[in-house]
Amino acid sequence: MFLVLGFNLIGAILIVEAARATIRHRRFGDSYFEFDTLPFSPGERVGGRIHLKLDARVEHGIDLRLACVRKIVSGSGKQPQHE
Repeated sequence: MFLVLGFNLIGAILIVEAARATIRHRRFGDSYFEFDTLPFSPGERVGGRIHLKLDARVEHGIDLRLACVRKIVSGSGKQPQHE
């Protein structure tokens, strides 16, 4: 019974997240970042423009935050294990 309830809960969460993503896409459209210069070296300053669709006038500007997440994955391949 808990297994069936768990699958239904996962399905409900996925439906809610898909609805939220659809609403965000209809509100802001396809958002993307356009680099000023390419290529760039990691660790250096990067400049560019963020393109998004806004329906309202923005008199005082918008505060945006661009975050970089560093993720290192090791041991994810099919390597033979040594004993």
